[in-house]
Amino acid sequence: MLHTDEKLSERLLTVGEAALRLRQSEATVYRKLSLGQIVGYRLGEAGPYRIPESAVAQHLLSPAERRSLESESSAADGPRPLAGREKAA
Repeated sequence: MLHTDEKLSERLLTVGEAALRLRQSEATVYRKLSLGQIVGYRLGEAGPYRIPESAVAQHLLSPAERRSLESESSAADGPRPLAGREKAA
């Protein structure tokens, strides 16, 4: 997990730069942004998107590697609330 100083100094990529690194079209990157598959930030209400380098790097990981990172970060954050049909015993 990034510390606050690291988050502030992280490089932000344009959609075009992210598309090149992901070897995908800009249209695909926009679609993944709209579906929440890639984290990005919009500059203003209708401004351009900026995508953190770490979001592109994480998207390049295999699904198993992503799950491993997510479980590590959720374990560090503490217990998660029950979802869906799960009930407390």
